[in-house]
Order: sequence, then structure tokens, then C-alpha cells
Amino acid sequence: DRIGRLVELVHGAKLEAIAVATAIEQAEIAQAAGADAVIAKGHEAGGWVGEEGSFVLLQRFLTALRTPVWVQGGIGLHTASAAYVAGAAGVVLDAQLLLARESAVPDGVRLAIASMDGSETSIVGSSLGAIRVHP
Repeated sequence: DRIGRLVELVHGAKLEAIAVATAIEQAEIAQAAGADAVIAKGHEAGGWVGEEGSFVLLQRFLTALRTPVWVQGGIGLHTASAAYVAGAAGVVLDAQLLLARESAVPDGVRLAIASMDGSETSIVGSSLGAIRVHP
């Protein structure tokens, strides 16, 4: 199977294979292929997303998998610790890193990003799978 071959290639390079899944079926396939961890990517995240939120996916994955589960989507300062308490092996930060004090992002851009609550985004492309975008 294609996923299993990809995992073997990654392991052959002495790296960890971490799969991103937006549904339990994808997570189970990743585990069966030998992935070292699975990222539960909730619909709050950007890019390709599924129908469920990060914390719902986390609970589903933790119940069904033996593989460590990380969380992506809706993770910030206060929710990272909540994900850990809920059983996540870790969290994935992406755009939130633009708000770190070490970030070189200009103050105006930083302020605009900090004021976003997600309502500025849309989910498009349902015929291809859902994609969260910022217009």
C-alpha cells in the first residue's frame, strides 16, 4: 500500500513518520502503516480539514489508536495545555508562531492576526474535500 511505502521510506531515512488525519479512518490507516504519531487536524485549522473539531478528533483518536496523537487547529496559549491534559502527546502551532515576541512580523500585521477569531475564514471546495481559507 502507498502509505506503508511512504512510512518505510521515511523510516529508511532514520526519520519519524508523522501522519496528518482529519478523520478516524485516516488515522487508523496511518497507524496500520506504521506511522510513529498521528496529528488530529480539526476543522479550525487552515488548509485541508474535515468535519470535526480538534478536541473531538483528539478524543476519537485516543480511544481508537495506540499511536501517540498530536492536535492541530484552534491551538493557542490557553488550549495547548488543555490538549495535553486531554491526552495529546503534543500540539502543532502554525500561524500562532507569528505572534511570538521573537517573530519578525511587523506590529500592524501582528495586531491584525491577534484580533482574528476564525470568523474571517471560509470553508470552500466541498467537492474536493473541505479547505479552510482566509480570503
